[in-house]
Amino acid sequence: MTNLVATSLDETSQWKRLLNNGLVSNLIVLFLSLILSFVGGVLNRRVVPRLSFDSRRTLNSSELTNQFTRDASVVVTPDDGLLAQGDGAHGHSNARYNNLIVQSFSIAAAIKPIRKENIENYWRAGFTMRKPDGNESVTVHIDNHNLLVGYLGGQLRLRIPLTSNFENRWTLVQLDLSCIPPVERTTVHCHIGKHSWYVGEIPNVDFPLTLQLRAWSDEHQRHRIFFRDISLSHPVA
Repeated sequence: MTNLVATSLDETSQWKRLLNNGLVSNLIVLFLSLILSFVGGVLNRRVVPRLSFDSRRTLNSSELTNQFTRDASVVVTPDDGLLAQGDGAHGHSNARYNNLIVQSFSIAAAIKPIRKENIENYWRAGFTMRKPDGNESVTVHIDNHNLLVGYLGGQLRLRIPLTSNFENRWTLVQLDLSCIPPVERTTVHCHIGKHSWYVGEIPNVDFPLTLQLRAWSDEHQRHRIFFRDISLSHPVA
């Protein structure tokens, strides 16, 4: 019993010495500071505005023909999609949506690039929105390096390496514009399947925008890219 009491008193003395030296006090202050910094960061984190979009309307071949003006290198396919082919003569293949984008808007498409020859060739496929002066406002695309890439105003804003190989398989790509009044800027998000990324913001003075489905390649002009399940959506009222 005497030994236990002595041990207890010795341990108490050690704690008193640590407290007197300020070691424990400093550790407690550091720990509380870390907690406060974390809580402050969470509370001050900027919330990026983003709208919810209603049920998508997937276009059939007739609607694609009527609502998109296609380059000669883009044809409508039997499965209500589009096929963009360079064929050694076209570096770019575009299908332009005939209506102007004047508000929040979302477009999605399943994209399937086909690799047939020359593994050195690059390809890109996705969406571009242009300002009234013809300059790019938003571009989101996937490419042969398995990258998801986003540009705003011609400036690179997003470059995400993905593990999935895009070639010879379908990948669902979606682009959302969320304009929430009275904010004078529109937020841009893109999605691959169930994964989402924030690209950035564009000024509302960029509107009205034109929309293009695009496929393009290098000097060999050998891209062969399918678009399917092309759908448009507007915000929930």
